[in-house]
Amino acid sequence: MKTKTLLISLVLSTSAMALNRPTASTPPDEAKALCSTWAKASFKKGVNQLIVSFEGLASYSNSAAEKTYRYLDLLQNNNQGRAPRLGNMNFVAKNLLVPQMKQIAKDSELLLMSENSQRENNSVATQCVDAWSKVYGPKLKLIVLGHSFGGYAALNFATEVKKLGIEIDSMLTMDARAMPSEYKYFATPPNVAEHFNFFHKGPWMPGYAIKGAQNQKVQTDHVGVTKIDIVQETFLSLL
Repeated sequence: MKTKTLLISLVLSTSAMALNRPTASTPPDEAKALCSTWAKASFKKGVNQLIVSFEGLASYSNSAAEKTYRYLDLLQNNNQGRAPRLGNMNFVAKNLLVPQMKQIAKDSELLLMSENSQRENNSVATQCVDAWSKVYGPKLKLIVLGHSFGGYAALNFATEVKKLGIEIDSMLTMDARAMPSEYKYFATPPNVAEHFNFFHKGPWMPGYAIKGAQNQKVQTDHVGVTKIDIVQETFLSLL
């Protein structure tokens, strides 16, 4: 009975902690206040970097984000947990973040967003990172990820936070795509210190090179680009 009570208590506590991070559906004005509290707690815990990740078109779900957050909470609190099942989509979280979560949990936090969340002004991600910047100042280390249309969202995000004077340490984009009229904006913003862009050129949903990035064409497919060794290794090198 004691074991069951402890397990229930642990699940409830980590679930509550996960709710302290916003999802893509959190109203931006609420996100800023929420993220300010989250940033202050993270600063006290010794977290020194925030990873902002954008999933591709129709590939994000709030429930998968919350499962990923709960898994991170377990590992941050030195508890063993089973990697969550995130369904058929959520490719960045499922194929890149969850497999590397033990390394992420050492000194990083996660903000998981949809690509369309960044198509609005005053986005959740922008408001949240602005709040983190006010807590951390120049000590904040930002890593930005994006897959498919999430790659274009990552570029938009970097442009938005540049207006706030926020620098991005590293960006990793995978098979970045956009609407035909938007490819003229495929350039690394000047506030991004280093940008790695991996893309394939197969017949189904190929990615594209980005001006100013370290571009590398890879032999895989649109989903596989989030799994391949060179992308995993590059991500780990950024942490």
